[in-house]
Amino acid sequence: MRTIEIQPDHATAAQMIRQLEAEHSMQIASAREDWLQRGNASLPRAQLEPRRAVADARRDPAPDDSEAKPAGETLAARDLRESRAPARQPSKPQPRARRTGSSKTDRTQRESTAERQIDAAVPAPMDEPVDDAERPARTPPKQGDAARPAASDAAFEVVRTYSLHDQRFPRTGDAIDGITLKLKDTDEDDGVIEVDVDLFKSGERIRKVRELRVGRSLTFRGASGQTYRMTIISAHHRTHTVRIGFRAE
Repeated sequence: MRTIEIQPDHATAAQMIRQLEAEHSMQIASAREDWLQRGNASLPRAQLEPRRAVADARRDPAPDDSEAKPAGETLAARDLRESRAPARQPSKPQPRARRTGSSKTDRTQRESTAERQIDAAVPAPMDEPVDDAERPARTPPKQGDAARPAASDAAFEVVRTYSLHDQRFPRTGDAIDGITLKLKDTDEDDGVIEVDVDLFKSGERIRKVRELRVGRSLTFRGASGQTYRMTIISAHHRTHTVRIGFRAE
């Protein structure tokens, strides 16, 4: 049985007694019956102290120094103060710190470094000798994809390059002996490239050349009256680029 010491002259004594009778009616009835059996005599203070100590030990097994009760505080006042005190909320765990973008970058760098170390540790395979019979035959380039030589440049006095799309070469330029050449167009038919040009002397067209194939040539007279031979050395149809050689006859 739990014994509570009540101060009758306390301001909250009446309210506390009514609260105890309402909440602990069975315990109060048992205490009242025991009190009546002893002839309406209260227990001496010496018998109350051990019971109070046992009750306190069961309720608060290890109180902190910060929660020490003031001296002379009665059980009733202490129970009333504890019932009014708000219940302790469990402490929330601290949120884990989020990883920043730098951690992801560091991890990527570490993985890249590890891969490079593995690649460095593995020896590179050695090239095995290949027999000439096993070597694949080289496929000749398609006609029109690259310039096709038709004659050696050393066989000409002057070699000029003209183009319609390649900015490195002019479309119209000097040829030889006061003659100007203007590239008109290139055409490819069944892998054979044909060239169209015009020859000018002092701004007047003196020769209209059409469908002159690579490797073919023709003659014309220069401003001095000298006869020259013009030969299509090579042509590139995609860029409409032509190399032409000139030499005196």
